[in-house]
Amino acid sequence: MIIGKFNSLYDFLDAFPTEDGCIKYLELQIWENGIPISPYDPTSKVYNRGDGMYRCKNTGKNFNVRIGTMFEGSKVPLRKWFVVICLITSTKKGISSTQLSRDISVTYKTAWFMNHRIRECFGIVMEEKLDGEVELDETFVGGKNKNRHYNKKVKNSQSRSFKDKVPVMGMFQRGGKVVCKVVRGTSYKSLTIPILRTVKRTATLFSDEWCGYKTVSKLYEYYVVDHDHGQYVDEDCVTAQ
Repeated sequence: MIIGKFNSLYDFLDAFPTEDGCIKYLELQIWENGIPISPYDPTSKVYNRGDGMYRCKNTGKNFNVRIGTMFEGSKVPLRKWFVVICLITSTKKGISSTQLSRDISVTYKTAWFMNHRIRECFGIVMEEKLDGEVELDETFVGGKNKNRHYNKKVKNSQSRSFKDKVPVMGMFQRGGKVVCKVVRGTSYKSLTIPILRTVKRTATLFSDEWCGYKTVSKLYEYYVVDHDHGQYVDEDCVTAQ
Protein backbone atom coordinates (compact mmCIF):
# COMPACT_ATOMS: atom_id res chain seq x y z
CA MET A 1 0.00 0.00 0.00
CA ILE A 2 1.29 3.45 -0.96
CA ILE A 3 -0.11 6.52 0.76
CA GLY A 4 2.41 9.01 -0.58
CA LYS A 5 4.75 11.60 0.86
CA PHE A 6 3.56 14.72 2.64
CA ASN A 7 5.42 17.70 4.06
CA SER A 8 3.28 17.80 7.19
CA LEU A 9 0.45 16.06 9.00
CA TYR A 10 -1.77 18.97 8.00
CA ASP A 11 -1.12 18.24 4.31
CA PHE A 12 -1.88 14.58 4.95
CA LEU A 13 -5.21 15.35 6.64
CA ASP A 14 -6.06 17.74 3.81
CA ALA A 15 -5.52 14.90 1.30
CA PHE A 16 -7.73 12.49 3.28
CA PRO A 17 -10.47 14.67 4.81
CA THR A 18 -13.18 11.99 5.06
CA GLU A 19 -13.61 8.30 5.81
CA ASP A 20 -15.30 7.79 2.44
CA GLY A 21 -12.26 9.29 0.70
CA CYS A 22 -9.99 6.83 2.51
CA ILE A 23 -12.19 3.89 1.49
CA LYS A 24 -12.20 4.99 -2.17
CA TYR A 25 -8.42 5.45 -2.11
CA LEU A 26 -7.87 1.96 -0.67
CA GLU A 27 -10.22 0.45 -3.24
CA LEU A 28 -8.15 1.99 -6.04
CA GLN A 29 -5.00 0.55 -4.47
CA ILE A 30 -6.39 -2.96 -3.91
CA TRP A 31 -8.69 -3.45 -6.89
CA GLU A 32 -7.87 -2.62 -10.52
CA ASN A 33 -9.62 0.64 -11.41
CA GLY A 34 -11.38 0.39 -8.04
CA ILE A 35 -13.78 -2.28 -9.33
CA PRO A 36 -14.58 -4.64 -6.41
CA ILE A 37 -13.62 -8.31 -6.64
CA SER A 38 -15.06 -10.86 -4.24
CA PRO A 39 -12.38 -12.37 -1.97
CA TYR A 40 -14.58 -15.47 -1.69
CA ASP A 41 -15.10 -16.05 -5.43
CA PRO A 42 -13.20 -13.79 -7.86
CA THR A 43 -15.46 -14.94 -10.71
CA SER A 44 -18.64 -13.83 -8.97
CA LYS A 45 -20.75 -10.81 -9.75
CA VAL A 46 -20.57 -8.21 -6.97
CA TYR A 47 -23.38 -6.00 -5.67
CA ASN A 48 -22.72 -2.64 -4.04
CA ARG A 49 -24.59 -2.44 -0.72
CA GLY A 50 -23.43 1.09 0.08
CA ASP A 51 -21.22 2.47 2.87
CA GLY A 52 -18.24 0.58 1.46
CA MET A 53 -19.93 -2.84 1.75
CA TYR A 54 -20.35 -5.33 -1.11
CA ARG A 55 -22.05 -8.69 -1.58
CA CYS A 56 -20.69 -11.71 -3.45
CA LYS A 57 -23.54 -13.15 -5.56
CA ASN A 58 -22.15 -16.70 -5.78
CA THR A 59 -21.49 -17.15 -2.06
CA GLY A 60 -23.97 -14.69 -0.58
CA LYS A 61 -21.24 -13.28 1.69
CA ASN A 62 -20.72 -9.61 2.43
CA PHE A 63 -17.26 -8.03 2.30
CA ASN A 64 -15.36 -4.78 2.07
CA VAL A 65 -11.97 -3.64 0.83
CA ARG A 66 -10.33 -4.36 4.20
CA ILE A 67 -10.44 -8.14 3.68
CA GLY A 68 -6.91 -9.49 3.20
CA THR A 69 -5.21 -6.25 4.31
CA MET A 70 -3.68 -5.04 7.59
CA PHE A 71 -7.05 -3.41 8.35
CA GLU A 72 -9.03 -6.67 8.32
CA GLY A 73 -10.89 -7.40 11.54
CA SER A 74 -10.51 -3.84 12.83
CA LYS A 75 -13.41 -1.46 13.47
CA VAL A 76 -11.07 1.52 13.74
CA PRO A 77 -11.86 4.03 10.94
CA LEU A 78 -9.49 3.90 7.98
CA ARG A 79 -8.75 7.59 8.43
CA LYS A 80 -7.24 6.85 11.85
CA TRP A 81 -5.25 3.97 10.37
CA PHE A 82 -3.93 6.27 7.65
CA VAL A 83 -2.91 8.89 10.23
CA VAL A 84 -0.99 6.27 12.23
CA ILE A 85 0.76 5.02 9.08
CA CYS A 86 1.79 8.59 8.30
CA LEU A 87 3.10 9.17 11.85
CA ILE A 88 5.04 5.89 12.07
CA THR A 89 6.62 6.06 8.62
CA SER A 90 7.61 9.72 8.95
CA THR A 91 9.10 9.54 12.47
CA LYS A 92 12.73 8.35 12.44
CA LYS A 93 12.88 7.48 16.14
CA GLY A 94 9.48 5.80 16.16
CA ILE A 95 6.39 6.62 18.15
CA SER A 96 5.08 4.81 21.21
CA SER A 97 1.68 3.18 21.40
CA THR A 98 0.95 5.40 24.40
CA GLN A 99 1.44 8.49 22.25
CA LEU A 100 -0.60 6.99 19.40
CA SER A 101 -3.51 6.26 21.71
CA ARG A 102 -3.60 9.94 22.68
CA ASP A 103 -3.09 11.25 19.15
CA ILE A 104 -5.99 9.35 17.57
CA SER A 105 -8.20 8.81 20.64
CA VAL A 106 -8.17 5.02 20.86
CA THR A 107 -7.50 2.70 23.78
CA TYR A 108 -3.99 1.66 24.72
CA LYS A 109 -4.58 -1.92 23.57
CA THR A 110 -5.94 -0.78 20.21
CA ALA A 111 -2.88 1.42 19.71
CA TRP A 112 -0.63 -1.58 20.51
CA PHE A 113 -2.38 -3.65 17.89
CA MET A 114 -2.29 -0.95 15.19
CA ASN A 115 1.37 -0.15 15.89
CA HIS A 116 2.40 -3.78 15.50
CA ARG A 117 0.30 -4.43 12.40
CA ILE A 118 1.76 -1.42 10.60
CA ARG A 119 5.37 -2.11 11.62
CA GLU A 120 5.03 -5.73 10.56
CA CYS A 121 3.53 -4.87 7.16
CA PHE A 122 6.08 -2.13 6.45
CA GLY A 123 9.05 -4.09 7.81
CA ILE A 124 9.85 -1.47 10.46
CA VAL A 125 12.08 -2.88 13.23
CA MET A 126 13.11 -1.23 16.48
CA GLU A 127 16.82 -0.39 16.51
CA GLU A 128 17.26 -0.72 20.26
CA LYS A 129 15.97 -3.29 22.70
CA LEU A 130 14.00 -2.36 25.80
CA ASP A 131 15.95 -2.12 29.05
CA GLY A 132 15.51 -1.03 32.65
CA GLU A 133 12.15 -1.89 34.23
CA VAL A 134 9.93 -3.63 31.69
CA GLU A 135 6.30 -4.65 32.25
CA LEU A 136 4.95 -7.67 30.39
CA ASP A 137 1.34 -8.43 29.61
CA GLU A 138 -0.62 -10.46 27.12
CA THR A 139 -4.13 -9.87 25.81
CA PHE A 140 -6.53 -10.93 23.09
CA VAL A 141 -7.80 -8.57 20.39
CA GLY A 142 -11.31 -9.26 19.17
CA GLY A 143 -14.94 -8.84 20.17
CA LYS A 144 -16.47 -10.68 23.13
CA ASN A 145 -18.25 -13.88 22.19
CA LYS A 146 -21.21 -13.07 24.43
CA ASN A 147 -21.88 -9.87 22.47
CA ARG A 148 -22.16 -11.67 19.12
CA HIS A 149 -25.40 -12.67 17.42
CA TYR A 150 -26.35 -16.27 18.26
CA ASN A 151 -25.45 -17.54 14.78
CA LYS A 152 -22.00 -15.91 14.95
CA LYS A 153 -20.94 -17.21 18.35
CA VAL A 154 -17.80 -19.37 18.45
CA LYS A 155 -18.00 -22.57 20.48
CA ASN A 156 -15.47 -23.23 23.26
CA SER A 157 -13.96 -19.73 23.09
CA GLN A 158 -14.09 -18.97 26.82
CA SER A 159 -11.23 -18.04 29.12
CA ARG A 160 -7.82 -18.03 27.37
CA SER A 161 -9.05 -19.70 24.22
CA PHE A 162 -8.25 -17.50 21.21
CA LYS A 163 -10.09 -19.39 18.47
CA ASP A 164 -11.91 -16.15 17.58
CA LYS A 165 -9.28 -13.62 18.71
CA VAL A 166 -5.70 -12.52 18.05
CA PRO A 167 -3.19 -13.05 20.92
CA VAL A 168 -1.00 -9.99 21.45
CA MET A 169 2.09 -9.56 23.64
CA GLY A 170 2.82 -6.13 25.13
CA MET A 171 6.16 -5.00 26.59
CA PHE A 172 6.34 -1.58 28.26
CA GLN A 173 9.62 0.04 29.31
CA ARG A 174 8.75 2.34 32.20
CA GLY A 175 9.36 5.89 31.10
CA GLY A 176 10.12 4.68 27.56
CA LYS A 177 8.68 2.77 24.63
CA VAL A 178 5.92 0.24 24.27
CA VAL A 179 6.34 -2.75 21.94
CA CYS A 180 3.37 -4.80 20.81
CA LYS A 181 3.72 -8.11 18.97
CA VAL A 182 1.14 -10.51 17.60
CA VAL A 183 2.12 -13.94 18.93
CA ARG A 184 1.13 -17.51 18.06
CA GLY A 185 -0.24 -18.14 21.54
CA THR A 186 0.27 -17.35 25.22
CA SER A 187 2.27 -20.42 26.24
CA TYR A 188 5.88 -20.08 27.37
CA LYS A 189 6.97 -21.44 23.98
CA SER A 190 5.17 -18.59 22.20
CA LEU A 191 6.13 -15.76 24.59
CA THR A 192 9.78 -16.50 25.37
CA ILE A 193 11.35 -15.76 21.97
CA PRO A 194 9.55 -12.41 21.41
CA ILE A 195 10.70 -11.28 24.86
CA LEU A 196 14.32 -12.34 24.29
CA ARG A 197 14.36 -10.54 20.93
CA THR A 198 12.87 -7.34 22.34
CA VAL A 199 14.21 -6.98 25.91
CA LYS A 200 17.87 -6.82 26.97
CA ARG A 201 19.05 -9.42 29.46
CA THR A 202 20.03 -6.59 31.81
CA ALA A 203 16.38 -5.55 32.21
CA THR A 204 14.15 -6.26 35.20
CA LEU A 205 10.83 -7.86 34.24
CA PHE A 206 7.46 -7.40 35.90
CA SER A 207 4.39 -9.47 35.02
CA ASP A 208 1.34 -11.23 36.37
CA GLU A 209 1.47 -14.87 37.46
CA TRP A 210 0.73 -16.37 34.04
CA CYS A 211 2.79 -19.54 33.43
CA GLY A 212 3.83 -18.31 29.98
CA TYR A 213 6.63 -16.35 31.69
CA LYS A 214 8.17 -19.33 33.50
CA THR A 215 11.22 -19.50 31.18
CA VAL A 216 12.07 -15.78 31.14
CA SER A 217 11.67 -15.69 34.94
CA LYS A 218 14.85 -17.81 35.07
CA LEU A 219 16.76 -15.67 32.57
CA TYR A 220 16.02 -12.17 33.94
CA GLU A 221 15.65 -10.47 37.26
CA TYR A 222 11.93 -11.05 37.61
CA TYR A 223 9.01 -10.01 39.82
CA VAL A 224 5.39 -11.12 39.76
CA VAL A 225 2.01 -9.74 40.89
CA ASP A 226 -0.62 -12.32 41.82
CA HIS A 227 -3.84 -11.15 40.11
CA ASP A 228 -5.72 -14.32 41.12
CA HIS A 229 -5.60 -13.15 44.71
CA GLY A 230 -6.53 -9.56 44.00
CA GLN A 231 -2.96 -8.28 44.04
CA TYR A 232 -2.11 -5.63 41.44
CA VAL A 233 0.69 -3.72 43.19
CA ASP A 234 3.62 -5.15 45.14
CA GLU A 235 6.02 -2.33 45.99
CA ASP A 236 7.56 -1.55 42.58
CA CYS A 237 5.90 -4.50 40.87
CA VAL A 238 2.91 -3.29 38.86
CA THR A 239 1.30 -4.56 35.67
CA ALA A 240 -1.18 -2.56 33.62
CA GLN A 241 -4.87 -3.47 33.74
